[in-house]
Order: sequence, then structure tokens, then C-alpha cells
Amino acid sequence: MISVQAVLNENGCLNEIYLEGHAGYAGKGGDIVCSAATALIRTAGRLLSGRTGVFLEDIQLEPGGLGFRIGRTENDLQEWLKGVSEFCLLGLRDLEDEFPDNLTVHLTRRKG
Repeated sequence: MISVQAVLNENGCLNEIYLEGHAGYAGKGGDIVCSAATALIRTAGRLLSGRTGVFLEDIQLEPGGLGFRIGRTENDLQEWLKGVSEFCLLGLRDLEDEFPDNLTVHLTRRKG
């Protein structure tokens, strides 16, 4: 089972997201659940890391460690960050709905 741990900031934007575990849907190289979750999180991380004004910490974008924490962002990027966050989380929630035995998403909100 893949477990995705995501923390949102007070604006509903990703503050951190990490994936761990194995989906167990199919063998290595053929697991569509793992591939889809990996693609969503890795692409979000690369998109964020390439954007001026977004500062990532604890970046893990390789097999065996997948996730990142956003240290800070420039204020004018909050709407853009919200769009990236919603895209990534919607995709992960859709995977969770379609493959509930293989992936679960745990979402928490940071206060203040």
C-alpha cells in the first residue's frame, strides 16, 4: 500500500508531501498505481523547484524517497501554488478512489 502524507498551509496550498510504500498492484516496472502517484508528485516537485520565488527543502525526487517540503514562497505566487497543489491532490485522490487497496492519501492542515 502506498501512503501519501500531505500537509496544507493555511491557504490550502501544499506545505509538504511525501509518498512511501509500494502499491502492490503489479510487479516492478508494471505497477500503474505507483507510476501515476510517482509522476504526480515528482512533476509537482520539479515544477515547484524550477519556479523563481519558491524555496523547497528536503527534496526527494528519486526512487525510494519521494516528496518535498516548501520552505517558503513569495506572496504573489500563492494562487499559482494553489493551482499546482489542487492539480496534484486531485490526481492523487482520484487514484485513491479508483485503487483504494493500493493507495491512501492522508491530508492535514497546518494552523497559523
